[in-house]
Order: sequence, then C-alpha cells, then structure tokens
Amino acid sequence: MYPPTLNAIHELAGMFEKVIVLYRNSVFNDWVYPDNVILIPHGRDISIRQQEQLSTLQKIFAFAGFTFKQYKTCLKYRPEQVLLYDSIALFSHHLIRRVLPAKPVWYHSHDVAESGSVRKYSIAWFSFSAEKRAFNYIDMFTLPAKERLQYFPVEKLKGKYFVIPNYPLLAFYKKFYAKKQLAQNVRLIYQGHISELHGIEQIIELLPEKIGGYEIFLVLKGPCKEEYKKQLEKRVTELGVIEKVQFIGVTAYAEVPAICSTCHIGIGIHAKQDFMNTSLGTASNKLYEYAAVGLPVLYYKNSHFDDYLGVYDWAFATSLNTDDIHQQIGEIITNYSEISASANSDFVNELHFEKQFEPAAAYLQQVHKNLQLN
Repeated sequence: MYPPTLNAIHELAGMFEKVIVLYRNSVFNDWVYPDNVILIPHGRDISIRQQEQLSTLQKIFAFAGFTFKQYKTCLKYRPEQVLLYDSIALFSHHLIRRVLPAKPVWYHSHDVAESGSVRKYSIAWFSFSAEKRAFNYIDMFTLPAKERLQYFPVEKLKGKYFVIPNYPLLAFYKKFYAKKQLAQNVRLIYQGHISELHGIEQIIELLPEKIGGYEIFLVLKGPCKEEYKKQLEKRVTELGVIEKVQFIGVTAYAEVPAICSTCHIGIGIHAKQDFMNTSLGTASNKLYEYAAVGLPVLYYKNSHFDDYLGVYDWAFATSLNTDDIHQQIGEIITNYSEISASANSDFVNELHFEKQFEPAAAYLQQVHKNLQLN
C-alpha cells in the first residue's frame, strides 16, 4: 500500500471501532497497523511493478476476483463508511454498488488519468469512465493537490471535497529525526523511480570534486530500469567515482525513513512536463519525507514548485544545469545545521498528515452524526 493509504488507515483507526482494509496483495507489506485494523489481502504476493506487468487476461481475472471479494467483505462487515482509495477500487465498487447496503461513499484519488493516456478498453480506461459517473452519488471526495480538481466533475458532488496533501505521518516519522551536522561527506538521496529528468546525471558529474570542502556521495533509492542503471554505472566508472554511488532497490515503506535519515540532502527534482509531474507540489510525499528527517531539498525551479516550496528556507530551487546544482549544494552546506533543523520544525508544526487530515475527518464525523440523527 502507498504511504498516503497507510497514513489514512492510521487516522481512521482512531475514529472507528474497526477499520477493514481490502487491498491488492504485494510484497513489502510489513507495516505495523493499529490493533483494530482488519487486513484482507487479495491476490498473489507480488510487487506493484509485477502487478503492472501482468497480461491483460491476468489483470481481468485479478480485477474480477477483487470485485467479488469487495462484495463479500461489504456484506460480511456492513461498514458504516465505504472509502475507495484509488480509481480501480472505485470502478470495482461502481459495478456492485446497487446490490450492496447503501452507505456513504468517500473517494480518494491518488493520480489523474487523462483520457488519452490510458489504453482503450483496458481496466484503467473503464475506471476513467466510471470515475466521471461516480460523482453523481459519492458523498465525499479527497485528492492530494488542488491543481488536479480541474480533472474531476466536482460540481456534481452532493457532499464536499477536501485537499489532503501527501505529507508524512508525524506519529511515524518523528522518531527518525536527530539533529544533523556535517562530518566528512555529504550524502544526497533520490527516492522514487530512478530515471531521467531528476538531476541524477548532472549530480553524478559533480562527484569527482569536493563542494565546500566535502566529498559528495549519491544514494539512489527505488526501482530502476536495467538499461538506465547500466548507463549510470558506465558514467560513474568513467569518472572513477563508482564507490560514491549506491543503488538501493525497492524496500518496505517502513524502512524508508531510516535509510533517508542517514543522508544529508534530498533530491526532489521533477523536470518532466506531463501534468502528473507538474502538480506534485503537495502530491509528492517524498519532498516532505526529506524534510521530516531534517534533509534540505533540491527541487526543480518552476512556478508550480516555487508556489509551494519557495516559502521554505530548507528548499532550494535548481535547474538541470550542473553548475546551478553545484551552487545550490554549496549554499546548503554553508548553513547546514540550521537549515536541517528548520526543515524538521516545519514538518512538526505544519507539514504532517495528521494536521492536513483534520478538516476531512471533521466532515466525516458530521456526516455520520447526521445519519444517526435521521
């Protein structure tokens, strides 16, 4: 399950007697859940990437099985509230909702599917169509970025919508922060899908030299296509800095903050120009996970990211120019301890999931109070 889903489960567990979670099974699901959370996995124990690579027929059977299991789960537990935490879950519920007991429906959108970006007649394509129709009956809608509202018919919504940024969970992340100081080297970390347009190639070019008197190391955490990995390895070998680059594959989310906290600067450069990447100001959990453990952030300079990150003294805008990245790293190093502490302070005071979840939680409680009165 994705971090925002885990965060929501944590908060809902404090509001309801039981939280029943039906989810598509995957490896690395070793999260510690509250005692009143009942987990119902569906499907084989495989990674999310492996799920994406299944054949069309396998995906259809998996989706049909998930839909049937959702039907059985709703009949067994009779939930007071149905929360659908992505478009596939919404489509599944859309197909069976007329044979289920009527309950308030809350839909949370992780991503935006533009009509031309999904293969026709795929499950994602049908989900896209069902998502538009679902706004005629859903009672509550949430999403991680206000810029994405334009893709949803919120004028049809009979209830309310809320923006819940993908900030980290304070209850989980606070234990991984310790006051940071630079010693002999500076470790930069990139978390996410390792690919082009994240400043990785440009930072590699800086590894042979020192910045502000410090050796620079690069940690790459996440999935990486073999061809791109070989390209990076070839270049660091040519530069004689292969020992300064560390590849860490996909791990359980519970391990992420411990890994991140061993580094000094977070790479949050997203230079791709598709809508998903240009609406990540509050939708990228990784930007704020860096801050949570006291890491200043390098982000891509454009008006969107400036609007959200430009107000923070721990966020440094850069282009994909090597000299510019060099300069920004140098500025971070100059006043590192104070900037690091400021990042964590903003996380604790404002940029955590619990605080952003409060308005939606208050509305949800009011909905249930009204139902009980009626």
